Order: sequence, then structure tokens, then C-alpha cells
Amino acid sequence: MTHLADISHWRLITPEIVSLAAEHFDRAAAVSQPVVGESHQWQTYLQSLALDGFQHWLTERGEALALDYRRCSLGDRPIASVLDGVYHLSIPPFRLMLIA
Repeated sequence: MTHLADISHWRLITPEIVSLAAEHFDRAAAVSQPVVGESHQWQTYLQSLALDGFQHWLTERGEALALDYRRCSLGDRPIASVLDGVYHLSIPPFRLMLIA
């Protein structure tokens, strides 16, 4: 039986909310604008928000973790519009993919 007094495990099952600023939504719109097709634009828009949200979450945690997104799939719009996530991210030594 799990006791609520053990709060360290409670954090693992509660969702965290990351608030994004207007500039994040503007950037996502700019990234997705050149993409052809409404559904592909929407997917690219969500992926851009996911990347900004993840970066913001890392910063809020105060961890000394540097997200390398220089080669991320959002920089290659034809590829970004057909992928289901944001690829080529890393926090050395880990490689990451964000799914939006």
C-alpha cells in the first residue's frame, strides 16, 4: 500500500505545467507558416511549441543541462512537416526525440 506521506513518489505521477509566452506561439507560427498542407502546418506548429516548452522546463528546473538543438528536425522544414516528432536533440550523452 502506498502512503501519501511519501511525497517524493507523488511528484512522479502529477503532471507538470509549463507556461509559454506569446513569443513562443509567434515563433511556432513562423516556423510552420512555410509548410505546405494544413495538417502538416499544425504538426510543425505543435512540434515547435513542444521544443520551446521542453527548453523552458529545463531552464525552470535549474539543472545545468544544455539542450543541443542546432541540428533539430525543425530546421529542415520539408522533413519537419512529415515527421511525428522533433528529432536530433541531445543532452549529452543522451539523444532525445520530442513527440507532440
